[in-house]
Amino acid sequence: MTAARARLGGGRNLRVIVAGDMNAEFKVGSALGAVVSPEDGDAADARRECAVALRHSPDASELEAWAELRREARLATQKTLRSGGLLGRVPTGPTRCGYDHEVPNSTAMRAWSLDHLLYSPATLAPVSRWATLEADPKALSEGLPNADWPSDHLPVAASFSVAPPPGPLSEAATAGLRRLAQAEAEANAAFSTADADDAAADALEKPPKGGGKKQRQKCKPTPEAIERKRRRRKRRQDHDAALAARRASFIEGLASSDYDALEARALRDMPEHHTTCADALGAWAAGTWEPVDRLL
Repeated sequence: MTAARARLGGGRNLRVIVAGDMNAEFKVGSALGAVVSPEDGDAADARRECAVALRHSPDASELEAWAELRREARLATQKTLRSGGLLGRVPTGPTRCGYDHEVPNSTAMRAWSLDHLLYSPATLAPVSRWATLEADPKALSEGLPNADWPSDHLPVAASFSVAPPPGPLSEAATAGLRRLAQAEAEANAAFSTADADDAAADALEKPPKGGGKKQRQKCKPTPEAIERKRRRRKRRQDHDAALAARRASFIEGLASSDYDALEARALRDMPEHHTTCADALGAWAAGTWEPVDRLL
């Protein structure tokens, strides 16, 4: 998902499908289940799924690490999607059926849901899908492969509807963006005024050009110049931090539709060397590309 964001952009606009034979089931209590459901289940669910993953009965420390892994998986998914939600899973049924390998010497058949279609629910919605083994009682009784199907898995497929692209920025958000641009212009002017005397003093104390490297090295900065440099650096850091805070506050207050519209505009208009940025508005808020006027 992170790679898709970096290539395609669009935090809450991200359209992504993750599909394949994942060799695992997305059950409640598992770390994979945590990326598609907010439900954690109870202690028995966690112990069962941890035992499946480790292939042995977990001890207390392993169960604690398992709980942390589930938490990290859920938070990482929410952060990457940036829509506040988790991935959706197309409700396909079992796709693998064979001897129950978890029971020694078993000749009973067991079915597993190992092939999945995951999607970003803010932008995609499944509208139809292929049936899986729930519609094939013969395969459920005989296992796979069999005389009718030569593979040990059934394929999965689905059709999706795609959410329309973001609309225009609302009048309220546009007005807020103009106010932000005005506030930044005033802050930049105030910064330049405050920094003018120190900048002029620095210009006067620049070492002379020419004379070789050794001669320039002899021109050590005065204590006043060192203090001035420290003061200017602190002034610049404070100015940039205030700019970033104003932009972040503006983004935080946007309605979802305005966030999407502004992000789409940012991805379209941002400088070329930022087009692979995974978080366009985050980069803009941090001040890594500017100015506000580019988004108006």
